[in-house]
Amino acid sequence: QFHQLLMNLCTNAVQAMAGRGRLTISFTEERQVPAAERQGVEDGGHGFLRLVVSDTGCGMDEATVQRIFEPFFTTKPLGEGTGLGLAVVHGIVLNHGGAVSVRSEADRGTEFVVVFPAVSAEGDDGGGAEDPPATGRGGRVLLVDDDAATLRIEKELLESLGYVVLAATDGTEALQLLEKAATEIDILVTDQMMPGLTGLEVAAQAGKIRPGLPVVLCTGYGSALLPEDCETFGVRGVLLKPFGRVELARIMGEALAGNQPERNGP
Repeated sequence: QFHQLLMNLCTNAVQAMAGRGRLTISFTEERQVPAAERQGVEDGGHGFLRLVVSDTGCGMDEATVQRIFEPFFTTKPLGEGTGLGLAVVHGIVLNHGGAVSVRSEADRGTEFVVVFPAVSAEGDDGGGAEDPPATGRGGRVLLVDDDAATLRIEKELLESLGYVVLAATDGTEALQLLEKAATEIDILVTDQMMPGLTGLEVAAQAGKIRPGLPVVLCTGYGSALLPEDCETFGVRGVLLKPFGRVELARIMGEALAGNQPERNGP
């Protein structure tokens, strides 16, 4: 998730500079940080971790800065972005007890500051959620996401669980791949909010090509999905972004349980 956070911030910065400028990243341990950056995050006795991602791009006016973390808010032209990248960043930071702030000036650049409370590694026995084994066992996944960074991360996660992944960057491409290898795909994993076809629309078309194909839907906004729609289009699991390896393994296992389709060849 930290990788996803950093990739989203850097991608935003590169796009703001339109291919020309300076991207600066720093990650430091601090005993104190300004209250405006901390936003109420408490020092647990070990100080703070401070990530700063800055660029020399076009910058933003104050009205845009006030809305930058809103889901679906984007300054990009239609079809060039969903406005979910910074909403995902915001969600990851809050889920880990941190805070994120932004300073920007039109034509001068932008600086994002992420602050987390530091913790001690003393006595850490590696507790928490157990890392799941690679249980995919060669199951074949059709993965769809229009965001290249997210697609790569999710592909790596699935492959680390033992799945073989066929990746597509939009719904139309995914359906074309499915038509060519319908009996070779075990499960469809698709983002919900994409330009063109949504995840549910991809699931609906996929069900016509391969009836009974299980579907896992990835979304940052699960409340917007109606249970009856999920059932109608073969959705057997919903992954709320951002998600990690443990949650991905669980949802994939549940979606595939008792449903291994016939396929050609060994």
